[in-house]
Amino acid sequence: NGFSFGVKPAGAKPSRRFGSSKPPKCSCQRSSQALTALLGLRGTGGSPITLGEFDLASEARKINLTAAQLAREAVDEFKSDGRKRYVLGSIGPGTKLPTLGHIDYDTLEAAFAVQAGGLIAGGVDAILIETAQDLLQVKAAVNGSRLAFASEQRSVPLMVRTSTHRPSTSSTGKESTSLTRVS
Repeated sequence: NGFSFGVKPAGAKPSRRFGSSKPPKCSCQRSSQALTALLGLRGTGGSPITLGEFDLASEARKINLTAAQLAREAVDEFKSDGRKRYVLGSIGPGTKLPTLGHIDYDTLEAAFAVQAGGLIAGGVDAILIETAQDLLQVKAAVNGSRLAFASEQRSVPLMVRTSTHRPSTSSTGKESTSLTRVS
Protein backbone atom coordinates (compact mmCIF):
# COMPACT_ATOMS: atom_id res chain seq x y z
CA ASN A 1 0.00 0.00 0.00
CA GLY A 2 1.38 3.43 -0.85
CA PHE A 3 4.49 4.06 -2.94
CA SER A 4 7.81 2.34 -3.41
CA PHE A 5 11.04 3.92 -4.59
CA GLY A 6 14.21 2.36 -5.88
CA VAL A 7 17.58 3.26 -7.30
CA LYS A 8 19.39 0.90 -9.66
CA PRO A 9 23.05 1.75 -10.28
CA ALA A 10 24.69 1.40 -13.68
CA GLY A 11 27.03 -1.52 -14.10
CA ALA A 12 26.30 -2.91 -10.65
CA LYS A 13 26.20 -6.61 -10.18
CA PRO A 14 22.82 -7.90 -9.01
CA SER A 15 22.64 -7.74 -5.24
CA ARG A 16 20.08 -7.90 -2.48
CA ARG A 17 20.47 -4.12 -2.05
CA PHE A 18 19.84 -3.10 -5.63
CA GLY A 19 18.54 -6.28 -7.25
CA SER A 20 19.43 -5.21 -10.78
CA SER A 21 22.26 -4.29 -13.09
CA LYS A 22 20.17 -1.88 -15.19
CA PRO A 23 21.12 1.80 -15.68
CA PRO A 24 20.53 4.18 -12.76
CA LYS A 25 17.04 5.44 -12.30
CA CYS A 26 14.71 6.51 -9.58
CA SER A 27 11.23 5.19 -9.95
CA CYS A 28 7.95 5.78 -8.24
CA GLN A 29 5.10 3.31 -8.40
CA ARG A 30 1.72 3.95 -6.83
CA SER A 31 -0.45 1.11 -5.65
CA SER A 32 -4.18 1.12 -6.15
CA GLN A 33 -4.75 1.96 -2.49
CA ALA A 34 -4.49 5.38 -0.89
CA LEU A 35 -1.13 6.77 0.21
CA THR A 36 -0.43 6.17 3.88
CA ALA A 37 0.16 9.06 6.28
CA LEU A 38 3.89 8.43 6.45
CA LEU A 39 5.89 7.61 3.34
CA GLY A 40 9.15 5.91 4.23
CA LEU A 41 12.07 6.44 1.88
CA ARG A 42 14.56 3.58 2.18
CA GLY A 43 18.10 4.88 2.02
CA THR A 44 20.03 2.13 3.73
CA GLY A 45 22.38 1.84 0.77
CA GLY A 46 22.47 5.56 0.01
CA SER A 47 25.69 6.74 1.65
CA PRO A 48 28.79 7.40 -0.45
CA ILE A 49 30.49 4.54 1.42
CA THR A 50 27.98 1.89 0.36
CA LEU A 51 27.43 3.39 -3.09
CA GLY A 52 31.21 3.40 -3.51
CA GLU A 53 31.05 -0.38 -3.62
CA PHE A 54 29.26 0.16 -6.96
CA ASP A 55 31.52 3.04 -8.12
CA LEU A 56 28.72 5.50 -7.35
CA ALA A 57 30.11 7.39 -4.34
CA SER A 58 30.14 10.67 -6.28
CA GLU A 59 26.43 10.25 -7.08
CA ALA A 60 25.28 9.82 -3.46
CA ARG A 61 23.89 13.32 -2.95
CA LYS A 62 22.09 13.27 -6.31
CA ILE A 63 20.60 9.81 -5.70
CA ASN A 64 19.27 10.81 -2.26
CA LEU A 65 18.05 14.18 -3.53
CA THR A 66 16.17 12.62 -6.45
CA ALA A 67 14.61 9.89 -4.31
CA ALA A 68 13.44 12.47 -1.75
CA GLN A 69 12.03 14.72 -4.48
CA LEU A 70 10.08 11.81 -5.97
CA ALA A 71 8.69 10.95 -2.55
CA ARG A 72 7.77 14.60 -1.93
CA GLU A 73 5.99 14.81 -5.30
CA ALA A 74 4.07 11.63 -4.52
CA VAL A 75 2.93 12.97 -1.15
CA ASP A 76 2.04 16.35 -2.62
CA GLU A 77 -0.27 14.70 -5.18
CA PHE A 78 -2.65 13.95 -2.33
CA LYS A 79 -2.75 17.39 -0.66
CA SER A 80 -6.27 18.11 -1.87
CA ASP A 81 -7.92 15.63 0.53
CA GLY A 82 -6.81 17.71 3.53
CA ARG A 83 -4.87 14.93 5.27
CA LYS A 84 -1.34 15.70 6.46
CA ARG A 85 1.30 13.33 5.10
CA TYR A 86 5.04 13.10 5.73
CA VAL A 87 8.15 11.89 3.92
CA LEU A 88 10.60 10.01 6.13
CA GLY A 89 14.15 9.69 4.80
CA SER A 90 16.00 6.62 6.03
CA ILE A 91 19.71 6.39 6.75
CA GLY A 92 20.64 2.78 7.38
CA PRO A 93 23.66 1.10 8.80
CA GLY A 94 25.67 0.61 5.65
CA THR A 95 28.37 -1.99 5.36
CA LYS A 96 31.16 -0.67 7.61
CA LEU A 97 31.34 -0.77 11.42
CA PRO A 98 33.70 1.80 12.98
CA THR A 99 33.89 -0.03 16.30
CA LEU A 100 35.28 -3.07 14.47
CA GLY A 101 37.78 -0.94 12.52
CA HIS A 102 36.12 -1.24 9.11
CA ILE A 103 36.11 2.56 8.70
CA ASP A 104 37.23 5.60 10.67
CA TYR A 105 34.66 7.79 12.39
CA ASP A 106 35.36 11.02 10.47
CA THR A 107 34.97 9.35 7.07
CA LEU A 108 31.68 7.76 8.13
CA GLU A 109 30.33 11.01 9.59
CA ALA A 110 31.19 12.89 6.37
CA ALA A 111 29.48 10.21 4.27
CA PHE A 112 26.30 10.39 6.35
CA ALA A 113 26.39 14.20 6.02
CA VAL A 114 26.32 13.85 2.21
CA GLN A 115 23.41 11.40 2.36
CA ALA A 116 21.43 13.49 4.85
CA GLY A 117 22.12 16.64 2.82
CA GLY A 118 20.57 15.08 -0.28
CA LEU A 119 17.52 13.90 1.66
CA ILE A 120 17.02 17.29 3.32
CA ALA A 121 17.47 19.22 0.06
CA GLY A 122 15.00 16.84 -1.58
CA GLY A 123 12.30 17.72 0.94
CA VAL A 124 12.05 15.00 3.59
CA ASP A 125 10.08 15.90 6.71
CA ALA A 126 12.24 13.81 9.06
CA ILE A 127 15.23 11.47 9.03
CA LEU A 128 15.26 8.00 10.56
CA ILE A 129 18.64 6.50 11.39
CA GLU A 130 17.74 2.85 11.41
CA THR A 131 18.89 -0.67 12.04
CA ALA A 132 22.17 0.57 13.48
CA GLN A 133 24.12 -2.10 15.29
CA ASP A 134 27.16 0.00 16.20
CA LEU A 135 26.71 3.03 18.46
CA LEU A 136 29.57 4.80 16.69
CA GLN A 137 27.53 4.42 13.48
CA VAL A 138 24.62 6.08 15.25
CA LYS A 139 26.83 8.89 16.52
CA ALA A 140 28.31 9.41 13.03
CA ALA A 141 24.83 9.47 11.46
CA VAL A 142 23.44 11.88 14.08
CA ASN A 143 26.41 14.24 13.80
CA GLY A 144 26.54 13.87 10.01
CA SER A 145 22.86 14.84 9.90
CA ARG A 146 23.59 17.85 12.10
CA LEU A 147 26.33 18.91 9.68
CA ALA A 148 23.80 18.58 6.85
CA PHE A 149 21.28 20.70 8.80
CA ALA A 150 23.88 23.47 8.94
CA SER A 151 24.97 23.21 5.31
CA GLU A 152 21.39 22.98 3.98
CA GLN A 153 20.21 25.69 6.42
CA ARG A 154 17.23 23.51 7.28
CA SER A 155 16.74 21.03 10.08
CA VAL A 156 14.20 18.23 10.38
CA PRO A 157 13.32 15.89 13.24
CA LEU A 158 15.88 13.14 13.68
CA MET A 159 14.86 9.68 14.94
CA VAL A 160 17.05 6.69 15.78
CA ARG A 161 16.16 2.99 15.78
CA THR A 162 18.84 0.47 16.72
CA SER A 163 19.04 -3.29 16.54
CA THR A 164 20.34 -5.61 19.22
CA HIS A 165 21.51 -9.18 19.04
CA ARG A 166 21.45 -10.02 22.73
CA PRO A 167 19.16 -8.59 25.38
CA SER A 168 20.15 -4.98 26.03
CA THR A 169 23.39 -5.00 24.02
CA SER A 170 24.43 -4.11 20.49
CA SER A 171 26.34 -6.52 18.28
CA THR A 172 29.52 -4.68 19.25
CA GLY A 173 28.84 -5.33 22.96
CA LYS A 174 27.66 -1.86 24.00
CA GLU A 175 24.81 -1.57 26.49
CA SER A 176 21.69 -0.13 24.88
CA THR A 177 21.48 2.49 27.66
CA SER A 178 24.64 4.10 26.22
CA LEU A 179 22.50 5.19 23.24
CA THR A 180 21.20 8.04 25.41
CA ARG A 181 24.74 9.47 25.48
CA VAL A 182 25.41 9.33 21.72
CA SER A 183 25.69 13.01 20.80
